[in-house]
Amino acid sequence: IEPRFRRAARRCCPCAGTCRVGAEEGLAVEARLRVRAVAALRVADASVMPQAASAKTGAPTMRSAERGAEVILCGE
Repeated sequence: IEPRFRRAARRCCPCAGTCRVGAEEGLAVEARLRVRAVAALRVADASVMPQAASAKTGAPTMRSAERGAEVILCGE
């Protein structure tokens, strides 16, 4: 039963756009990748993308992580 469940539970699309970045009120993450209303927490993965990519999300996710590292290392 477990292997059958795992196959059935597999996602067809990666999670993206669940914590969209932006300046508008109501968005979870600000431009410096800080989560609003949570101190010392940043998000730098596929969830900050505005929508799911039409292809694999590996490269865009790596770029988000690189940007997050730049922001943190520069003290922004």
